[in-house]
Amino acid sequence: MGDGQWSAENNVLNFDMRAVYRNWARTMADTQALGCIHTSQQSPRYCLDKPVEGAPAAHIGDVGGSNGSISFSRSTDSLSSRSPWETRPPCYLCCNDAVSSRQRFGCYSPGGMGGTSFADSSGSVPGVVPFDNVAGWPADPAWGAASVLVPHAVWKHSPDAEAQTKEAYPMMKLYVQFLLAHLSDGLVKFGMLGDWLPLSRTAPVPMISAFYGALCLQYVAEVASAIGEVDDQKQYSSRAHQMRESFHTAFFVEGGYGAKCCQTCHVLPIVLGAVPGHYLANVTADLVGYTTMIRL
Repeated sequence: MGDGQWSAENNVLNFDMRAVYRNWARTMADTQALGCIHTSQQSPRYCLDKPVEGAPAAHIGDVGGSNGSISFSRSTDSLSSRSPWETRPPCYLCCNDAVSSRQRFGCYSPGGMGGTSFADSSGSVPGVVPFDNVAGWPADPAWGAASVLVPHAVWKHSPDAEAQTKEAYPMMKLYVQFLLAHLSDGLVKFGMLGDWLPLSRTAPVPMISAFYGALCLQYVAEVASAIGEVDDQKQYSSRAHQMRESFHTAFFVEGGYGAKCCQTCHVLPIVLGAVPGHYLANVTADLVGYTTMIRL
């Protein structure tokens, strides 16, 4: 999901990716609608080893059926009678203390993910789609943002993709509603992935997550405006503006963002438009200076 959201814009610019991304967006929306469940069981394989009582296995049907999306047909066969490639668990596990204690990829530290409770995970998406209890759910915001950034890239660079954009919009809206329900000090701060392969110092996880939270709101507002969802456009534009201000307040220290020599720390607020005008020249100069130091 992380690689997919960052490569989407370049892909759309160079190839006709509308059909591919339409199918992926539909799969994300279907997965979002299914949702994950919370369990106190002490096994990340709970859904595989002990299916929910009375819930039949879900058999994966055709990919690219009548509407081009993945379809599921119910079967009363036991999971053990089918190949793992033919079935999926009848339930998906949300990240929780039991799951996280087994260091499941994509989940967060036990104890409520730094104070954030996911008792209500509606609107969230997992870190990998299609999902088969591989990554965390809810996804780290840097990966879950694919549910917004991919449809936005298609809309931005495909003038004839209005119908596709309208189809994806409910998923995009549900995802930002999930983010808004789990704020800390006005920002999205939960997560565990953070910066990856920085050339210098690593940006802190809350800064990466806060960036994606604000960016998702900004992009949903842009799409809402384009498809005539005026009330949504006003609401999400206002929230995005508030998040940009909160981003600056939270991470601007002694004339810069984050640690010195941290490229990512300075790139993110510039891209987001969170740097007040009277600081922009200095922040940009610092970024150039850090880049020059690294190259030397």
